[in-house]
Amino acid sequence: MIDRTKTTTMAQVQPINKRRNEVDRKVEANLKAIEEIKAATDIALRNEEMADSAKVAVEGELRLVEEQCVCVCVFHFHYFFSLI
Repeated sequence: MIDRTKTTTMAQVQPINKRRNEVDRKVEANLKAIEEIKAATDIALRNEEMADSAKVAVEGELRLVEEQCVCVCVFHFHYFFSLI
């Protein structure tokens, strides 16, 4: 009788253990996917910060060039009209 109960119990536990193993594998796969997403997000944020820094630098250089162009244009304007 005990052997029969043990066999019946083992037969019931076996599918449960199989399902638990499947769930554990899925959880591990999902955790790995989450870590990959976190890493990709960190890279994207660093790239965004670098792009913002580059944008600020380029805008600053552009302002300097515009100021120089204005100064040169004003100089040429005054020079041209001083010849007249």
